Amino acid sequence: MEFYMSVEDFDLKVERSIESLCLRTPEISLSEIKIGAGISGGADSMAMLVSLIHFSQKTGAPLFVISVNHRI
Repeated sequence: MEFYMSVEDFDLKVERSIESLCLRTPEISLSEIKIGAGISGGADSMAMLVSLIHFSQKTGAPLFVISVNHRI
C-alpha cells in the first residue's frame, strides 16, 4: 500500500503534534521549545527533517540533529 501526503500537509501534521505535546505537558512552553531529532538518512527521516526545519524556521525554535548510522 502506498500513501502520499503533500509537504504542506505533513508540515502541518508535525506542527500540530508539537503544539499538542506542549499543551499536554505544562513544563514545555512552545516559545521556549528546542527540537532534537535523530535521523538515519532514509526517506522517512529526511521527510521528518525537512518538516522540522520548516517548523524551526517558522517559530525560531533551535533544531539539533544527530545522524544515526544503522550499518544495515
